[in-house]
Amino acid sequence: MSFIETVKAKAKANPKTVVLPESYDERMLFAAEQINKEGLAKLTILGNPDKVKADADAKSVDLTGVTILDPAVAPKLDAYVDKLVEIRKAKGLTQADARKILTAPDHLFFAGMMVRERDIDGCVAGATSTTGNVLRAGIQTVGTAPGFKTVSSFFVMITKNAKFGDNGIIFFADCGVSPNPDAQALGEIAVATARNYKALIGEDARVAMLSFSTKGSASHPDVDKVINHPQHRGKEGPREPGGGQGQCPHIPRSRLRQHRLQTHREDRWGRGLRPPHPRDGQACKRPLPGLLGGRYRQRSGNNGS
Repeated sequence: MSFIETVKAKAKANPKTVVLPESYDERMLFAAEQINKEGLAKLTILGNPDKVKADADAKSVDLTGVTILDPAVAPKLDAYVDKLVEIRKAKGLTQADARKILTAPDHLFFAGMMVRERDIDGCVAGATSTTGNVLRAGIQTVGTAPGFKTVSSFFVMITKNAKFGDNGIIFFADCGVSPNPDAQALGEIAVATARNYKALIGEDARVAMLSFSTKGSASHPDVDKVINHPQHRGKEGPREPGGGQGQCPHIPRSRLRQHRLQTHREDRWGRGLRPPHPRDGQACKRPLPGLLGGRYRQRSGNNGS
């Protein structure tokens, strides 16, 4: 069973309630129809019911069985306003401002409050809204997980070579939120992504920290935070089977690495290179020291590296 098929099977076995705030994007309407048809989740779409139904009819989208809720007249709007004012009281948020935020046309804050108050299990957004706006709504309503200060993201890369990661599945983090995390943030990104890997794959993650240095070959602040991050992970942090840092080519391209080590035991300065590790090429989760590096590895992963 493929990764996508596995995720779908888990969703069907225990359907959750999910809110889609971006009814103004036709792609979300098509997605809602497909998700509902496959029984993957119980859906709520935010927006004016008459407009949403008209838009769906215009695209021949069947939303039978999908709940359509207008935040402006929602039964729990007043309760959400009171709660948001309480959450943001340190920022001086007023009742009027809270109501304006919760009835904004993007529906992001209202969706966030639904998740916070556990009226819904989760939210999917970002089809039209920017990453920054989605994150802002999520942080100011739901907040971060207990024990975490860092918000992060990850990409699931499915490669053609089953030898990479776990049967070809690799998680790259962080590829969308933290431009330049410090050592503590990097440790939290590692822990969060490992937990997400466990939740989605059902196996413990094998972690590799990517760097432009291999086992101390370079000295730089960006290298130091990769080396120093384990002290911030705590007892629940994932262990690194690779023993720490490694450059991009050294971790996923096990064949190339083996060739290099066999033919070039020393570099041009006569320094010995790191001996091969039994799990070279098998790290299934790779925290990146910066957003640019995350994007690079995510793109190169698309090319089968």
